[in-house]
Amino acid sequence: MDPVDVSFFLRAQSCVLTFETRYAGTYVILIPFILHETRSTIVITKIAQRLRKKTGDKRYRARAEDEGVNLKKLIWISCTRPVCK
Repeated sequence: MDPVDVSFFLRAQSCVLTFETRYAGTYVILIPFILHETRSTIVITKIAQRLRKKTGDKRYRARAEDEGVNLKKLIWISCTRPVCK
C-alpha cells in the first residue's frame, strides 16, 4: 500500500468510528425513553400506586410491595432465568 492509500484508509476508518460512536451514544441516551417496562411485578406495582393516588384507598397494593423483593434479587432473577430454562 502506498502512503496515500493508508492515509485515506485511516481517514475513512476515523469517519466510520465517529459515526458509530455518535449513533451508539444517541441510542444509549434515548433507550430509557423509547422502551417501556415489561416486568410484570413492576407494571402491577405502578398500577397499584396510580390507583392509590387516584382513589386515596391504601388497600390497593401489589404482592411485590408486600414481599419486599430487593433490586439485587430482581437483577439476579433476570440474569439467570434465561440461562436456567
